[in-house]
Amino acid sequence: MQDPFYMLEEENENNSFSSLKHYLRHWKWFVLSVMLCLNFAFIKLRYTTPQFKATAKILVRDEKKGSLPSELGAFADLGLLSGMKNNVDNEIEILNSITLIEKTVQKLHFNITSYLIGNIRDIEVYKETEPFEFTVVNASDKFYQNTTNFKIKITSAKNFEILLSDGKVLGSFHFGTPILIDEARIVVQKLPTFNAINPVGNSYEIFCDPIRAVASGYSSLLTVESLSKTSSIVNLEMANAVPKKAEEFLDELITIYNEEAINDKNMISENTQKFIQKRLVNISEELGDEESKAKGFKETNQLFDIPTNAKIYLDNYSEVEKGLIETETKLRVIEIMIDFMKHKSKSELVPAELIPTERASGPTNPLILQYNNLVLQNNRLIKDGKKSNSTLVNIDQQLTDLERDIMQSLVQFKGTILVERTNLNKQYDVLSDKINQIPTQEREFRIIERQQKIKEGLYLYLIQKREETAISLSVTEPNAKIIDTGRASLIPISPKKSVFYLVALFIGLGIPFGILFLIFKLDDKIHNANDVEVNSKNVPILAELPSLDENSASASQNLEAFRTLAHNTEFITPFTDSKLGKVFFVTSSIKGEGKTFVSYNLANAFAHLDKKILLVGADFRNPQLHKYLDQMRKVSKGLSNYLHDASLQWQDLVCRNKGDEFSFDVLLSGDIPPNPTLLLSNQRFNSFIEEVKKEYDIIVFDTPPTLLVTDSLIISKYADTTLYVVRSGVTEKNLVAYSSKLHVDKKIINMGYVINDVDLTSSYGYGYNYGYGYGYGKDTEKKAWYKRFI
Repeated sequence: MQDPFYMLEEENENNSFSSLKHYLRHWKWFVLSVMLCLNFAFIKLRYTTPQFKATAKILVRDEKKGSLPSELGAFADLGLLSGMKNNVDNEIEILNSITLIEKTVQKLHFNITSYLIGNIRDIEVYKETEPFEFTVVNASDKFYQNTTNFKIKITSAKNFEILLSDGKVLGSFHFGTPILIDEARIVVQKLPTFNAINPVGNSYEIFCDPIRAVASGYSSLLTVESLSKTSSIVNLEMANAVPKKAEEFLDELITIYNEEAINDKNMISENTQKFIQKRLVNISEELGDEESKAKGFKETNQLFDIPTNAKIYLDNYSEVEKGLIETETKLRVIEIMIDFMKHKSKSELVPAELIPTERASGPTNPLILQYNNLVLQNNRLIKDGKKSNSTLVNIDQQLTDLERDIMQSLVQFKGTILVERTNLNKQYDVLSDKINQIPTQEREFRIIERQQKIKEGLYLYLIQKREETAISLSVTEPNAKIIDTGRASLIPISPKKSVFYLVALFIGLGIPFGILFLIFKLDDKIHNANDVEVNSKNVPILAELPSLDENSASASQNLEAFRTLAHNTEFITPFTDSKLGKVFFVTSSIKGEGKTFVSYNLANAFAHLDKKILLVGADFRNPQLHKYLDQMRKVSKGLSNYLHDASLQWQDLVCRNKGDEFSFDVLLSGDIPPNPTLLLSNQRFNSFIEEVKKEYDIIVFDTPPTLLVTDSLIISKYADTTLYVVRSGVTEKNLVAYSSKLHVDKKIINMGYVINDVDLTSSYGYGYNYGYGYGYGKDTEKKAWYKRFI
């Protein structure tokens, strides 16, 4: 026994193949659609401006990930500066900032764009392809508020004509001649490429766009990203129709970025230098005062030498005094810094490298360094217009915390110095007691001299740091090292031809497929045997009758089809030993399906088999059988007259078809009665059936449609076989299901389908009908090309 799952799989494969054949029969439309779509894609690619991508790589300074060494180490001896600390993510935001892009656009004059006017599309010209330079001089702010465009026509090698956007002609000018307009002065100057390009006769259109608008456009085309989370290498990408412009934009963007970073770094040194210079002025005055006091004291008291007997005490005293001087210097520096921290603003940098290097200073110097770095980053982000940036909020909080920590560190450092000074003062008092014998004048001079040395030490210290700051200003390096300069690819990134053609191919296949799919889904008519099989239940298909053309080959094909139908009909007709004739009913669901055509041609086919045939018109409501009898007109007597008038004999009403040598008898339907159902239900019809079965081998009844009236169902019991006619392109699929239900409900017995008007030139058809077209040795008529395509 065959596996049912295998049978189901095989049936699904057959259905899929059958569905595919539905589409393949329209292959010419697929080919036409694909050709049109591919041609459209070719034209689109031909006149679409390609876009090229340029890339550049830089190494950004980032202490978290490792970077270039810093040159800002002038105050390294104090541990105050350890280099600028940058974060790659912040630098990427700065590189992407509109402010930086606006400066780049303005520097390169990318807000002025030139196009060569073509027949179909305009082509942007730049550098090697640009014959002249269009310059705007002394433009007012109003000039760049909106886009302004000009048209320039090169009339000769020396002259050109310029028009405004509204078509107004400004006039003809020589190259290099300034042209005055309302809000600016423009100059058109020939470039060295002019002669090589030979633009005489060409027209160009110049667009002067607002810098902000152009910068926004370039910002959307610019991509800045880090290569990895652990790397400080940043990759920059720019797409543009002109590769050279993309390369120059990236290079200039990096250059301006480095310049801005260097300026920001120099702000620390400049502010430190200003602070030191200001303090030097004050300390110089104080040191001058102390020197004047020392000179005056010596002159007044005539002090020239220290007694020898106090040398030992004085030596110790000198050591303590030296410690006090250093302590006082440190304390003054700390007090200066505390006073500065109390009155400074958040955007102001803290002077660096002032706190003396001691272990006691603790983390103060690194905190000042970190605080200055954050101030610089905060100022740069605010300058770039990113006031709502979450980074600003974070930096502001960090500044507050660092300012508090610096103050605490300075206060702690001051406390340490005060303790140290207290200890030194105690030692000093002890030594003072021991040298009480030293003259009072000498002791007073020591006090004056000590103050003088304090001022002198502070003065020399500030002079040294001023020189170191000046050195740091002259020795600066860029924030980013260029790894790869801007370099554009020679292959455009868009449009991609392969993808474009592939999409066009799919669209070309999809359009006819979608249209055919909708047609097939919305089509509720049967077209072939497969449609009938799907909507019927175990009802055999006796034949597919081909569509007829007006030629002899079609007539031969039609005769062969009905011969096949005659043989298949005999196969499903029950076999009996009785000598009585067989009764075949031919019906359909609705009118127009060809049941009368089938009835007549079936009778003719049986006549060709040398059988005695009677064709009976039983459709009393819409008789059509008389139209097939070319030798006679519609007569007034027929089956309806016989059933109604008992005096009539049916033999007298029979006429003969004499179309060819294979003739058969025909009993027309007769007059149209008022109630056909009653006529077909009386006993006289039953007697008629019994009598004709004795006289003829085959009796073919052309019966009414089953869906419209019940006449056929009433007399169906008399039929040995019922041929149910459906027509391709006419019969609805639900009518096939309806007719199948009649067979299942036993209202019609021994039923078989006849599919009429099937287009056998299509790719689908029932298997046994493939041989109808041989035409008995006659050539098939050749169709015109447009008919074959349709």
